[in-house]
Amino acid sequence: MAYLRILLLALGWASITAARSQASEMDSLQQVLKSTPITGSLKDTTLARWHTELAAMLSKAGERDSASTHAQAAIAMLVPLSKRFNQERKVHHLLAVANRHAGRLHYFGSRYAESLEHMQVAHRHALQAMDTVEQGRSLLYMAYCFREMSDTQQALDYTRRAIAVLSNTSARSDLGTSIMNLGGIYSNQGVLDSATHYFRRALYVFQGIESRSQIAAAMLNMAEAFNNTGQHDSAHYYLDLAAPFAPAMSPPAQIRYSGMMGRSLVMRKRFTEGLAKLEEAEEMADGNPSDLAVILHVKALAYAGLHDMPAAMAALRAGDDATVEDLDLEKVQEVTALRMTFEQEREAALAQERIVEEQERRKLAYAASALLGIAVVLLLALAWMRSRSARALRLKHEELLRAQEKLVQSEKRREAEQVRTRIARDIHDDMGGELTKIRLFGGEAMHLLWSDPAQAGAAVERMARSAQLASDSLRDIVWATDPHYDTKQGTLDHARELIQRMLEGSGPQYTMDLRLDGPDGPVDTVWKQNLIRILKEALNNALKHAEASRIAVSIALSDEGYRLSVQDDGRGLDSSGSGGGNGLRNMRARAASMGARFDTSTPPEGGCRIALQGTALVPAYH
Repeated sequence: MAYLRILLLALGWASITAARSQASEMDSLQQVLKSTPITGSLKDTTLARWHTELAAMLSKAGERDSASTHAQAAIAMLVPLSKRFNQERKVHHLLAVANRHAGRLHYFGSRYAESLEHMQVAHRHALQAMDTVEQGRSLLYMAYCFREMSDTQQALDYTRRAIAVLSNTSARSDLGTSIMNLGGIYSNQGVLDSATHYFRRALYVFQGIESRSQIAAAMLNMAEAFNNTGQHDSAHYYLDLAAPFAPAMSPPAQIRYSGMMGRSLVMRKRFTEGLAKLEEAEEMADGNPSDLAVILHVKALAYAGLHDMPAAMAALRAGDDATVEDLDLEKVQEVTALRMTFEQEREAALAQERIVEEQERRKLAYAASALLGIAVVLLLALAWMRSRSARALRLKHEELLRAQEKLVQSEKRREAEQVRTRIARDIHDDMGGELTKIRLFGGEAMHLLWSDPAQAGAAVERMARSAQLASDSLRDIVWATDPHYDTKQGTLDHARELIQRMLEGSGPQYTMDLRLDGPDGPVDTVWKQNLIRILKEALNNALKHAEASRIAVSIALSDEGYRLSVQDDGRGLDSSGSGGGNGLRNMRARAASMGARFDTSTPPEGGCRIALQGTALVPAYH
């Protein structure tokens, strides 16, 4: 213990010394920037570089508003230079770095649309500067933004592009981070073999550059992946390997490490040691509901193992509250509103450009009319009559424009109301049941803590599964209401994710054949929702009622039409024919609203086949 105190004091003194040194450097830079005039020449690139370096220091110190101010100052200084000196790579390099810093600050503030804009600008300037490292970094941050916005396919694509670019550079830390992000995406999708493969690759890269904090992060990801597959011994092995690196971990990583180590000790019935680690993690979590939800539920098991039932019940209740708070429906709605606002602002900017062009054309027309009037003085009377007619037509035209504008605004309000109503209905229908289950399982767990503590863990696991299902439902609702996904390819990508989510590890073997014949294009929001819901009902039928061992899914989209087929080798339809319960009725009703043909049949080899076929896709109008 004495050695630990000395070590902590040494680390604390080193941190204080480094912080004081950086604060002194920031003060010096700020004084220089205040006293150095802007010349409008290439000499200003030095000032821009200092602004960017100061932005990085302030961001690291947690002063993000000040950091953003300096990043924007660097961009404002460099943009005119990039136009005057377009061939200067140094200017484009500095613009790439400054925009990347500005984008990072927006990302940390959950302003993902603004972050994407800056990262796209950073990537363009990095290409002009032929700077592959900055190209890879901007691609990686774009992948982060898409991942936070639940656009898994875009996140995968941009992460792979970042890896391809950074593999040819000496930026091994950025390369390892990109590889680990790829593993994290696969881990979120439940594709754990791929996740562990990429976590190992990232660990190998970090070990090569001896980056202690990144080595620790990769080991924690490995441990978490093994825990998710039930391989707790392997998970504990990687946690033990990560122990020497704990002092180098970032605060969030230290919370993860202490929480995971506490859980591992509790699973091994070392309740007192596990409880100490969990309390350490809880203190560092500082009220974050995402961290507390897991920590407090495991603490409840630890207290139950120590036969302290009042403490176990209190921890379980607190964990339930944190779980509900972590669902954070308002945050999901804010992200969706952010995307919609971004699209509306872009459309408004284009409309404004069209208005300005129309005004310029009208000015030219008025000037031509004036010249013509001077040239044809003898036809003044006729010109006057034509002028009266033109004025009447213009007034009619303006009246028509005002009427059209009112109609457009009315239609937009009606569409917005429909969107809000649909979101509210989907949240109630898709999430209400799972939230009720969380409450019921919480009550069951509290009861079991008194009567049968050994079974309390199973109730907590059921709560966790219900929370995951609620999270999946939220992801589906966001996908259904986001116009970015109103495309043929977006529909197929979501169908693939849904099939993997429902059938992976469920028992039956499955195959899927999802094809887009021809170019991608927009589709109607309601059409894509109906197609996905019919697919979900058909898969539920095969899983819950058919007792199938094999399931085959195929979807084909083209300009000429679409086909959906779900076939299993289960017990087939009952002898009464095509009747069935609510599932079949719902599918038929949705197919009718799509104008599609819906069939159920029993193939010669047995089982059941559900088929949907339509003659043409419904285009989207946004």
